[in-house]
Amino acid sequence: MRRTDFVGKAAIRKAHPDEASAIDALVRAVIAETYPELFPAGAPPRGELTRWCGALVLVRENTIAGVGLAKRGWIHDLWLRRDARGQGHGTRLLARLEDSLRQGGADTARLRANASNTRATAFYVRRGYTAIRTYPHERHGKPMVDYAKPLDAALDS
Repeated sequence: MRRTDFVGKAAIRKAHPDEASAIDALVRAVIAETYPELFPAGAPPRGELTRWCGALVLVRENTIAGVGLAKRGWIHDLWLRRDARGQGHGTRLLARLEDSLRQGGADTARLRANASNTRATAFYVRRGYTAIRTYPHERHGKPMVDYAKPLDAALDS
């Protein structure tokens, strides 16, 4: 049986192996939209994006509208299409990622964000994350911020 959470008309569930291309396309589109100065010719080249084994997807109207990936105490990815933002979907997806870290034995959730993405950084701070260090990105040199949040033993609802 597959666990699915419904948020409005959206569902959050584990990604299927055959959805890797759709997830990759979503992430490439959001990166190109959010960071056009980093990739002036378009989205980042193929092969630079995370492999999506173990990812959670947000599905709306039979289309992947968001994706998140959490492993070994870190939330590695949280991407939402523009039309899925501001409706609680990101909050719900983040909570599910935190749950998966907690279930894996983590007592702290960590993530990193591009400092220039003020919408994302404010989102994380509003959800209890604290900036713990700032440093230049290893490839493009832009400021990155690591965040941490203690995970309670009880699951978020």
